[in-house]
Amino acid sequence: MTVDTDRAAVRRSDATRAAILAAARARFAAEGFRKATIRAIAADAAIDPSMVMRYFGSKDGLFAAAVDIDLDLPDLSSAEPDALGELLVRRFFAIWRNSRTRRSC
Repeated sequence: MTVDTDRAAVRRSDATRAAILAAARARFAAEGFRKATIRAIAADAAIDPSMVMRYFGSKDGLFAAAVDIDLDLPDLSSAEPDALGELLVRRFFAIWRNSRTRRSC
C-alpha cells in the first residue's frame, strides 16, 4: 500500500466509525439499550452488522463508546465528606444543562 492508500483507508475507517456511533446514539436514545439491536444500528449506518462488532466488539462496547462522557470531576480529595454528594450532584447538573443546550442548537 502507498501512503495515499493508507490515508484513504484511515479516512474511510474514521467515517465508518462515526456513522456507527451516530446511528447507535440515535437508536439508544430512541429505544434504550435493551431494544436497540446491532442489526438495526448497522442498517441505520448502512453497513454490515459484522462491522459494528469489528469496531466495538460487542453491544456493551458500542454503548460505552456512544455515551462516552467526560465528567471532568472536581478534585474531591480536599472536600469535606459531608459535601461530596452536593459537589457531585452540582457537577451532574452542570453537565446535563450543557448537553441539553448543545442538543437544542
